[in-house]
Amino acid sequence: MIRVSVIMPIYNVEAYLREAVGSVMAQTLGDWELIAVNDGSSDGSLKLLEELAASDSRIRVITQPNSGKSVARNRGAEAARGDYLYFMDGDDCLEADALEVCCEKLIGERLEVVVFDTDIFDESDTTPSPPQHRRVGSIAEQVYTGTELLEALLEADQYRVPPWLMIVERAFFERHGLRFHPGMPLHEDELFTPQVLLAAQRVGYLFRALLHYRVRPGSIMTSPISMQDVHDYGLALKELGRGTIPRQARRSVRRLRRQQLKHIVYCYRRLRGAGVRAGAFVRYLLPHPLLAPRYWFEGLAAIFLPPKPSHG
Repeated sequence: MIRVSVIMPIYNVEAYLREAVGSVMAQTLGDWELIAVNDGSSDGSLKLLEELAASDSRIRVITQPNSGKSVARNRGAEAARGDYLYFMDGDDCLEADALEVCCEKLIGERLEVVVFDTDIFDESDTTPSPPQHRRVGSIAEQVYTGTELLEALLEADQYRVPPWLMIVERAFFERHGLRFHPGMPLHEDELFTPQVLLAAQRVGYLFRALLHYRVRPGSIMTSPISMQDVHDYGLALKELGRGTIPRQARRSVRRLRRQQLKHIVYCYRRLRGAGVRAGAFVRYLLPHPLLAPRYWFEGLAAIFLPPKPSHG
């Protein structure tokens, strides 16, 4: 029996891969499988993966042309055989008992999703520092519906989207047709995580940092802002407004969509000096004047008004 399928998209992380995979191999829970999806790496990642897989039959390697993290995760999920799915990156590390304590909570409380925290170690000298993922004391330790947890995290300003902050039941994942959007290579979690929480009826929270998240040069976290960022945020804004939203979730969804609009405005301010055309942003802003009037007006002002002169 396989209890947890760890799905790890791999793209040019040779320098960190042995440590990441080693943290899975060292788990106190033995009933796991690691599905490593090599996403067209051009370094030695594939060779190292094959070496690690040869040393442990629980490691499976899938290779595909470079298609992005979303496609790689979806392909790994389709190949998974475990009761639970965990989406982990190839440059991070798990605490030795992470899978065991999560499974105990998932099974003991009959949960569809368990959420936990991370420690961040920053190797990039990024400014500002990446947001922390420790939420101890900000919410109660209880069983929530996904909508209740989403609202509690938003209220506490502790909502975080990375998929490596949770483990989900595979039957729940399949029942609701959950997948990562293949057209969002940078910010797929801005859509995936809300979809998970809005579908879930039983979600638990663990007051522990079970993952060590690495911020490094060349990662998505530290890469310069581009129009792809804007596209992904715009797609999340659009997709979160699709279909019939249950009454109890409407407030949370509205807040999430406002966040996407805020992200778009922020991106334009960062990109404006790079010769980016205003029209690319207007098409994201114009359909949503009532969603967040403040960000809508700020966005249009940033697009159409000349920048303020600098002093000094």
